[in-house]
Amino acid sequence: MGEGHGRRALHHLTVTGELRLMMNSRPLTFELDLSDDGRLTGSAVVAQTGWGMKPYTALFGALKVADDVRVEIDVALDQSR
Repeated sequence: MGEGHGRRALHHLTVTGELRLMMNSRPLTFELDLSDDGRLTGSAVVAQTGWGMKPYTALFGALKVADDVRVEIDVALDQSR
């Protein structure tokens, strides 16, 4: 995070708030890096069961998705302003 593809992280941010999924709200904190080229990157891990979701299964349970889902954030900010 932050150092990839020749970018250098200028600022490290901690974001704290409420995430609402499936009519359930839970606190969530995650880290973001702002690079010298105006790119905002980071990730957060969300446990589906923490928000009342049943992890996906298929093929009579032979195919399962892990409870933890990693959400990636990669945004190019407009630097013309």
